[in-house]
Amino acid sequence: MQELWRQSYNAINAANVAIDKIAAMDAGRINEPVRQRLINEAKFLRALHYFNLVRWFGGVPIVIKETPSLSEDALYVAKATEDEVYNQIMEDLKSAEQLPKSYGAADIGRATSGAAKSLLAKVYLTKKTGLRPFKKAGK
Repeated sequence: MQELWRQSYNAINAANVAIDKIAAMDAGRINEPVRQRLINEAKFLRALHYFNLVRWFGGVPIVIKETPSLSEDALYVAKATEDEVYNQIMEDLKSAEQLPKSYGAADIGRATSGAAKSLLAKVYLTKKTGLRPFKKAGK
């Protein structure tokens, strides 16, 4: 479980780096539709990792900006409630719904609007039923 935690937060940090760096690029280096698509793909991936984390652990720390250093402030983030984590997941997936419906052969495997909508539906169902893979009985 420790490795799942580490890998998930490494992926979340990579998504945060992508979101921050792509958003900061000047218009001469990237056109707006590509910028939005890349940011929304990163949000989709961030949401997917948070969805796994919240189902495994319940409330977890929410980090939505790049972790630039190993300072105590950057590393020790307070745990959010399950509802706060789900709200962040839903916000990211609603942005990701703007992704294209499909891609050409060279881009097979990229996140699509259909993938975002499907994951969002799974999030709503999970949140509604309260099902978590490792949830203890009676909790």
